[in-house]
Amino acid sequence: SMEDVSTLPVSGPWHSPLMGEAVAELRPLAESIIEDACGTTARVSNETAERGPRDALRTIELVLGQLTRPMRLHEGLELLLSEGVSDVVVLGPHRALRHILNRHLEDHPTVQVHGSATIEDLRTVVRKLT
Repeated sequence: SMEDVSTLPVSGPWHSPLMGEAVAELRPLAESIIEDACGTTARVSNETAERGPRDALRTIELVLGQLTRPMRLHEGLELLLSEGVSDVVVLGPHRALRHILNRHLEDHPTVQVHGSATIEDLRTVVRKLT
């Protein structure tokens, strides 16, 4: 429903078909990260708001799909919270997303949000948490 939609001031056409060209460019990076984490890290897809598949190829497609399709962030967060999540990792530039997460997590002060602005930041966070 419309009450679950958040409008954000953004600098680009994120999560829309206009990001289609970026999918091919980001595929090698997504493959590297996901293949490293598959089987060791629980994930929830922002596209389906369901537990992410264990299959690396399907996971890669879901992650890359986030460039061109809308997110179901709030529903995915609710699933994670219901399962007792303690850490959320934000991939990529994260100011606006971190603000949304912090607002959503106001009633969950023990949940930590970890940002990763660079691939090295992401690898460091993933190593620390696994």
